[in-house]
This record gives sequence, C-alpha cells and structure tokens, in this order.
Amino acid sequence: MSREASYGKTKLNNVKEDSALTVLLSKDSAFQRPDSKARKKILELLGLADFSSRAFDLIQTDVPTPPITAQNAHEYIDTIRLVEVKATKAAIEDENLHGFFFGATENEYRLAAKLGDRYKFAFVVLSPKNNGPPFFVLLTLAEVDKRTKTKRIQFQVNLRSKETSK
Repeated sequence: MSREASYGKTKLNNVKEDSALTVLLSKDSAFQRPDSKARKKILELLGLADFSSRAFDLIQTDVPTPPITAQNAHEYIDTIRLVEVKATKAAIEDENLHGFFFGATENEYRLAAKLGDRYKFAFVVLSPKNNGPPFFVLLTLAEVDKRTKTKRIQFQVNLRSKETSK
C-alpha cells in the first residue's frame, strides 16, 4: 500500500473514531475524554503504569463528575472505568452487533483482562441498518469473548527507513 493510501485510510479511520467519540460523549455525560496526563495518572493509580495510555479512549464514571484530570483523578479512581471505542459504519441491525468486525491490540486485551468489569469496549454503530440514529453497546472482555465467532492474531510490521538501516 502506498504511503498516501495508508495516510488516507488512517485519516478516514480517525474521522470515524472521532464521530464515535462524539456519539458517546453526547449521549451519556458520565463519559469523559481525559488528556494524556490524566490517562497516565489513572493507569498509575490502578497499579498499571506499565500499560500504554493509548489502550483506552475514554473513561466512564457511575454518575457524571467534573472533568477528571491528573490532579484530581485520585478522588474518582474507585468509580472510573476505562473505555476502548470501536466504531463501524457497517449497517448493523441492532444491539446484538451481528457482523460487527473490529481490530484490537494485545495491550487492549491484556488491560481488559486485568481490569475485568472496569474495562469496557464501546461498540459504536454509526450507520444502523434501520437508518435510525447511531447507537452503542458497552461490553466487558468476557462479554466480547462470549459473542466472538473467530479471532486471529495479526502482526503489524514497520521496516526501518532508509536513514536508519545503515
């Protein structure tokens, strides 16, 4: 795949993910999008500082709270769930999510396994089959596993650039 095509695909995926984040943030005020410092602090407070803060997109609390920051995260840590967003524009019929296809990193799966109910996958359907409004379903890793038909591992490999291969 050419660099331009790869960039174009990444740009489209980013637009799709931003749309999904907007759906979640607008439908439920218990969701928040913490900045990178807050995300790192939350992982530290959970005893999981060795995980990448990119292994989740949002946080969710039991009830809406003021914005959670690196400075105040300790006040809310017991109510915080980490949320990884997976989005599709496929015509998915309903909350059963039949046919939903997504990619996930090993880091996301490992973190979800460690946190159990405190880590959710948010599956956002941007173009429902019934032409209704976008919707989402929150699932734990155990719930994802129960619904999974097949799973395969894929390596993503970046070869050295010309400048670094010397």
